[in-house]
Amino acid sequence: LEADAHSDYVLDLIETDKNEAASFGFDGTPAFMVGGVPVLGALATEDFEDLISMVKAHQAGTLDLSQDETEETPAE
Repeated sequence: LEADAHSDYVLDLIETDKNEAASFGFDGTPAFMVGGVPVLGALATEDFEDLISMVKAHQAGTLDLSQDETEETPAE
């Protein structure tokens, strides 16, 4: 295991992965791509589920990002 971990093959795989991560703007962990959306940092399971639903809706052409005009604005 020790020899494999330091083999040129494994080191090349790691370097390739680091370069790919950098191309997405990732410079640390955790970092994820969800349907082409970069996610930096940890998210709660519910937030991942919401993001996945939004990505699916966007891909299906049914995502509506407009705010409901009947929503009340909180008083300041």
